[in-house]
Amino acid sequence: MSQMRAPRIFQAPKILSGEISLINHPLRYVVVASRGLGDESLDELLTIVEVEEQRGWELVNITRTDVQYMAFIRRR
Repeated sequence: MSQMRAPRIFQAPKILSGEISLINHPLRYVVVASRGLGDESLDELLTIVEVEEQRGWELVNITRTDVQYMAFIRRR
């Protein structure tokens, strides 16, 4: 039987609401995805990046798809 790996992709609203925390996350690289392409969605991601920087994460890249923004972050 294979062991379950921790998730690597998270929705921004769940992090902002406190439902999900990356403080003790075991993986070094994760993706945070917004909902939508508006300025609010990008601001949401940047807010998470700023908070997570204080917790030992750093921004690697932000990209835009047809439906959302995605922030790639890694633990320092």
